[in-house]
Amino acid sequence: ESNIEVRLNYNIPEGKCLVYNPPSKVNVTLAAKGWDLFFLNVFKSSSITINLNNRSSNIVNAVEIQSRISDIVGSDKSVKSVYFEQEYIDLELDDMSQKYIPVTEALTIQTQKGYDIVNDSIILSPDSIWVTGPKLVVDNLDYWPIKQKSFNSLNQSIEETIPLLKSEEYNLDFSSKNITVKIPIEQVIEKQLYVPVQAVNSTDSLMFYPKRVLLTCIVPFNQFDK
Repeated sequence: ESNIEVRLNYNIPEGKCLVYNPPSKVNVTLAAKGWDLFFLNVFKSSSITINLNNRSSNIVNAVEIQSRISDIVGSDKSVKSVYFEQEYIDLELDDMSQKYIPVTEALTIQTQKGYDIVNDSIILSPDSIWVTGPKLVVDNLDYWPIKQKSFNSLNQSIEETIPLLKSEEYNLDFSSKNITVKIPIEQVIEKQLYVPVQAVNSTDSLMFYPKRVLLTCIVPFNQFDK
């Protein structure tokens, strides 16, 4: 017996795409003897192409794959089993669509005491991407996230490349697979100042008491005297 992996290729009609992510390979157990082992080593580099043009069913099961492999290896070599991660392959097709959507982040960021993110601004580059895939999925997308990540005890600006979250179920392709994340960090200090109390958009003559209030704020260290 010999266990091999057989690559799966898909011939898809123009303007169409698969809705779900198809497997790229299946595991196959072949029974062979003698000189057939040499043949099996050659067969390990083989692949099967599933033609989706004018196909009557969008379901591929182990029986169909087993039959296709048997046609290749010959009747004197027994295909004992074909293993799928799923019970079957769903080759549902849909019109191909494309959409430009923003990238979002859900980073957990903690800075050291006395440091903060500049203007609470995290910069993503690119901040939007093209997503291509089945119309019924793409048309309902409003954004796509990057992978979650935590940053702790930051005391200086940081730049890092983080991959987009992978689409585990649907067959989606992105114009960029990785996003550059810039987190600007600077030293901050507490500042107190008195500001006058004023009425906004009022034509009446008003008097306030107290006439000014003490305001406490956090400002960048290099702007303390401004």
